[in-house]
Amino acid sequence: MLWKKLFKENDIQIDVLKQWQAHDEFYADGILVRVQNGKGLLRQVYSMYEGNQLWSLVMEDKPLIQFQGDGYFCPTCEKIVRSGYGMDQSFHLDMPDINRCKQEVSLSRAVQDLFPLLGLLESGYYVILDTCLHPTDGSGHLFWESPHEGVSRGTCMYYYGDGGWGNLRPYFTIASEPTRKCNKERVEYYRQHPGCRAVAYYMDGYLTTLLDGHHKALAAAVDSQDVNALVIMPGTLVFRWPQGGQGNDVSVEYQMGDMSFSCKDLQLTKSDQKKLETKRLWNLGGGLISEANQVKQLQQEMTFQSSDDALPFNSKELANAYPLVADQADIDRVGVIDDQRLDDILNGIVPCDEEDICHLMSALCGLKSPRGIEVGQFFMRQSHNGDLYHHVLLCIMRYPRTEELEQYLIEEMVRLEDYHPDIKRLVLDYL
Repeated sequence: MLWKKLFKENDIQIDVLKQWQAHDEFYADGILVRVQNGKGLLRQVYSMYEGNQLWSLVMEDKPLIQFQGDGYFCPTCEKIVRSGYGMDQSFHLDMPDINRCKQEVSLSRAVQDLFPLLGLLESGYYVILDTCLHPTDGSGHLFWESPHEGVSRGTCMYYYGDGGWGNLRPYFTIASEPTRKCNKERVEYYRQHPGCRAVAYYMDGYLTTLLDGHHKALAAAVDSQDVNALVIMPGTLVFRWPQGGQGNDVSVEYQMGDMSFSCKDLQLTKSDQKKLETKRLWNLGGGLISEANQVKQLQQEMTFQSSDDALPFNSKELANAYPLVADQADIDRVGVIDDQRLDDILNGIVPCDEEDICHLMSALCGLKSPRGIEVGQFFMRQSHNGDLYHHVLLCIMRYPRTEELEQYLIEEMVRLEDYHPDIKRLVLDYL
């Protein structure tokens, strides 16, 4: 089914090309849209600054978020991330909120309410996902208190090792508004009306920028919940050559995170594909130098400031309820963890090698599974190397501290200190 929305006053046209429900290929409900004659006010820009490759999401000339892209696929590197806190943002997303907020409202109706925002984007293809986000940056910071000049693993595509990479999916988010705009009454309102949708823009890796719904996200965090969100994912043009690289029959695809869309999905004619190929060759020939200079000038004018306004909540305590990036990667890798699966492991029906144990414990810890300590204690009773004991205990230590837990750790320290002295140091540092 095809919907079409035409903004006659600006000649902006938005076509809904495809809609789906979550299944194996698509991990969340979503809609594919095409924006034509978009204003290009909300866009990503690329630049170099002091030798670093930088990506910024800007609204007109105001930066919302910036992160380092240089050496992006280095599997051991954290990346610099900073938010435009303290800046007097010159825009407000004045959109109908009544339908988008309600969890029971259909995705198609919620996306229609987003058309004014989508018209601010650059022309191109976008996916809007109906998903959930952790209200943190993936590095232990609440979304509204992510570092202004810090590092975050949430900006990186996760590397498992041995050539394996994590998913390109939105899991974490960083605020685009300064903390001084926090209104505790609005937070309490959304605590009484849970399930409302926020709006975010997908950057890369696991990271998004929160465009609208900061109070909804904070309300979710206060109750240790994920926030429902409509996530806008921009498309990346991919050209496919025939096998062997011979011939002129080049096909076109668009990548949105780890999802792919064909020419049929995009409703591209042969003539459209030819124009895209011509544009690609023009870009390779240096046709973007002028645009690059404009972006460089824009980047030099960007100044980021810190905000001294504190949130009226214990942000560190709230952030601790959510997975870190490595946890989320292991949650994806391990898959569904239900009681039956855990019972089978504890009863010896399903064997786990040491690599499986590490991934499972990280996933249980990230999910804050109430059975994480039980499963960890089971693995500690078995014979393993010191590195695995160390990892399991670190996961157990991330659970809320209790006298019972402290006593257990002391007993494990005494039991293992003759064979694994590093365990003693680990436990003493914790205590």
